[in-house]
Amino acid sequence: MDIKAAYLNADLDEEIYMEVPPGSNIPEGHVLRLKKGVYGTKQGGCIWYIDFSRTLFTLSYTPTQADHAIFVRESPDTFPDIISTYVDDMGLISESLECINQDKEALRQHYEMTDLGEMGWILSICVTHDQEKCTISLSQKKFINDILECYSM
Repeated sequence: MDIKAAYLNADLDEEIYMEVPPGSNIPEGHVLRLKKGVYGTKQGGCIWYIDFSRTLFTLSYTPTQADHAIFVRESPDTFPDIISTYVDDMGLISESLECINQDKEALRQHYEMTDLGEMGWILSICVTHDQEKCTISLSQKKFINDILECYSM
């Protein structure tokens, strides 16, 4: 899933001003006060993470101690549901497709999102699903080949 304009979903809790971008109809000498997080500001990523974490908390997800970008919802009967995040992209993992669809719908109540379908790539890692063998394989073959090519090897 991809969250559209993720940083703009989080409200700033402090006053931040920016210069008017070139080509704007705002008179010279004026500045703009930001009300929402903006990519590139020091606060943007932090307030987006806080906003998104709160939303996931309402769905009973908590961040793992090892990596705060991985959220888990424990279940006594099944493997835990997992949401992995990277800025505005996320992967949902569950034994139940119904749970994934419910979580997607719940998240759509808070954010405008694009469903990218079954995960094929994440952070330059190729993800291959083999339904018959019930396996998932991860490969960095493209990354390795790109590095080898870069150094003429």
